[in-house]
Amino acid sequence: MVNARTYPLWRDLAMSEDLPKEALKTVIEALCAPATTLKGFDAQTDRWREEALKAALPALLAQTSAKRLRGRLLLHADDKTLTALAADGTVTVADVPAILRHRRAWPGLIAALARHPSQVEVAIALLPRLPDHEVEEVVRDWDPDRYTRAKHTAPAPPMPPELFDAVLEACLTPLAVHLLHPEPEEGWDAVPAFSTGWSLELGGRAGWAMLARCPERWPQLTAHPRFGAAVQHLLLDQAQTQALEDASLRAANPRRHGTRRRPGSRSQRGVAARLSSGPVPA
Repeated sequence: MVNARTYPLWRDLAMSEDLPKEALKTVIEALCAPATTLKGFDAQTDRWREEALKAALPALLAQTSAKRLRGRLLLHADDKTLTALAADGTVTVADVPAILRHRRAWPGLIAALARHPSQVEVAIALLPRLPDHEVEEVVRDWDPDRYTRAKHTAPAPPMPPELFDAVLEACLTPLAVHLLHPEPEEGWDAVPAFSTGWSLELGGRAGWAMLARCPERWPQLTAHPRFGAAVQHLLLDQAQTQALEDASLRAANPRRHGTRRRPGSRSQRGVAARLSSGPVPA
C-alpha cells in the first residue's frame, strides 16, 4: 500500500536519470498497483496515481526492456498516449503483442508505427485487424498535429508509399468484391436500386476518399486488373453526384453559382467523359 502523498515522489523518481535499474521494478509496482487504503480501494487516490504514472510512463518505458514490466506499463496507457509513444519510437512493434492482448488495433497506432521505416511492413500487416470503416483513417490521421503543431516543431515524415497503397487496396476491395459477386450487403436493402452514387456508399465512402488523394493515378488505376472496374464506378458516380450538386446550386442561386466551379469538378468530369466512351464492367 502506497501513501497517497508519495505519488509525486514516485513520479519524480521514475523520471530521474539516476534511477538505478534495480529500482525499476519497485517504482513500476508502486505506480501501477491500484491505490488502496485500510478501507479498500480509494478512487480519488487512484486518480492521483494515474496522473503520476501518465507523467512517468515515457521515462519508464525508455528505461525498461523486460517484456513483463513493459507489458504492465502498456496496460495502463490509453490509446492516445500509446500512439504518441509509438510515433516517437518509445513503443515499437515488439510491444504490439502486449498491446493487442488487452485491446484491439486502432488507426493511430498503425500510422504511428509506420513512421519508422523498419516497422512499415508490420504496420501494414495490422490493417486487416481494423474494421473496414476505420482503414482509411490510417491515411487521414497520418499527421494528427497538422493544425496544432508549433512553428518550430518538426513536421510528420512523408507517408510510406507502400502504406498508402495498402490502404488504397483495402478501401477498394469491398466494391471490387461486390462487382465480382454482386450479392446484397448488410443494410443495402435500404438503398434504392436507382440510387445515384451507390458505389460511393459501399465501404463508408473510403474508396472515393482514397482516390481523391491521388488523381494523378486515376488513368493507371482504371486499367488495374483487380480494381479497375471499382475505380471506374467510383469516378463515374462521383462525377454524376458532383454534377447534380452543381446543378442544384445553380438552380438555387443562378447569379452566384452560374460561373463558379468546385475544386476538382473539371477534372472529374473530364475523367467521366473519357470513361463513358466505353462500358463499365459490372
